[in-house]
Amino acid sequence: MSGTTRRVFGAARFLLAGVWVFALIGDIEYTLGFPASVIGNFFSYFTVQSAILAVAVFLAGGILAELRMSDPLWFDVLRALVTTYTVSSGLVSVVILSQWAVNDVRVDVPFSSQLLHFWLPLAALADWLFAPGRVHVSGVTALLSVPFPVIWGVFTFIRSPLVGWYPYFFLDPVQVNPLETALYCVGALAVIAGVAALLAATTRWDPGTRRRSVTAERRVRD
Repeated sequence: MSGTTRRVFGAARFLLAGVWVFALIGDIEYTLGFPASVIGNFFSYFTVQSAILAVAVFLAGGILAELRMSDPLWFDVLRALVTTYTVSSGLVSVVILSQWAVNDVRVDVPFSSQLLHFWLPLAALADWLFAPGRVHVSGVTALLSVPFPVIWGVFTFIRSPLVGWYPYFFLDPVQVNPLETALYCVGALAVIAGVAALLAATTRWDPGTRRRSVTAERRVRD
């Protein structure tokens, strides 16, 4: 791995963070174009919160790529989690859109929303798979991926009845019964944990990654 390649990926991370900001701004403008829209509802979407985290993580990743030849272990764990959330959001969005299509419901997806739900998660996944300097991440990452969506779910179930709005149909008691909601939630958590486990597993495929991990762990112990 050359320093030049590492810096190129660092610059790409800055660009990716910028595109994420562009997509968020565009989606805010599109959403607030509807008379009944509320800014607080927009920021209550899991996808939007994951995107905001992604902006911070990829800005930090760009800086780290410019300053050092490998990522610290804590950062790659954090990057794995954020990549998991964005990719999982895209997968769940595909399921939701397919459900609407089956019921002959037409849904217009603006370009900003396409970026947030599909193209940027793919870019984050590509960064995870191909960016140099990644260290080995253990399977414990799958467990670490669970608390954030659980906290988000608790927040949503407290807030939504108070404001009369639910971010996703499978959380709305008017549209689905409690058993269906529970099944959807368990399924979403399974997807998130599964994606995190797969991302962690990919770090075992590169022998160079394993060697860098050992060095990082020694530094932590020392």
